[in-house]
Amino acid sequence: MKKCIYLVLVTFLFSCNNNDGNGAHKENQDSLNNNGNFEASFDHKLFKPLALPLLIDTNFILEVDTNERIPYQQVRQLGTHFLETEMSASLAYDINTFCEIDSLKHAGAYEEYLEKLDAGMTKISISFKSGVIDLKNGAKLFIWGIHNSSYEACPYFAGTTIIATFMNSEKKNTHFVIGEISGGGDPPATGHDEVTARIDENGIATIKSISINDDIDLPGEEKTIQSLLIKLTKDKIEILDSKKETKNTEKARK
Repeated sequence: MKKCIYLVLVTFLFSCNNNDGNGAHKENQDSLNNNGNFEASFDHKLFKPLALPLLIDTNFILEVDTNERIPYQQVRQLGTHFLETEMSASLAYDINTFCEIDSLKHAGAYEEYLEKLDAGMTKISISFKSGVIDLKNGAKLFIWGIHNSSYEACPYFAGTTIIATFMNSEKKNTHFVIGEISGGGDPPATGHDEVTARIDENGIATIKSISINDDIDLPGEEKTIQSLLIKLTKDKIEILDSKKETKNTEKARK
């Protein structure tokens, strides 16, 4: 459900329309290197070291510490290179929305933004650090996240997304979703998304996504299960396997 809401808005990726728009555009341009890619802006010394194997399950997501915040300036400088999966569009929207809201807070314009909120718009969006993994091949994997929720009206959504930013040996970034618990709806339609993952000592990550969409006026629900197997090499992310299965189940009649 969340992904359906976000897809129609992702056109505005990293536009961050706010009071410091000219400066924001310059920040993005200044962080470009000669190859047209963004260089890393995260400092690994400021992230808690994480050891492999790492399990990102529902407990990890529910208990994640959101107190060590990341400002929008750093997130902007990470660039917009996403691993090509079906979750990329909603992740791009999450990041873009966080940049917009956090920049409004820094500009003292957040209260004015809240006064204009309408149904389906994001009310709360924060970004936080979780940790960093030093891979054996010299690359790094930064684990961070975004928590957001909408204005208290339909359509509504809320959730926490755990993001992995892979920084290769040349300090080029690639972002992908590695954990998520979120839900939303526009009754009678409702939905829930859950993403969990495991990264082993050799840099192999197994990511599983479960998405459930339901219409409370109709029997049954649609359940989509996706699995992604990737390898974090020195230079890039290799997709080793990808599977997707969708099932429609019918609720037991009373």
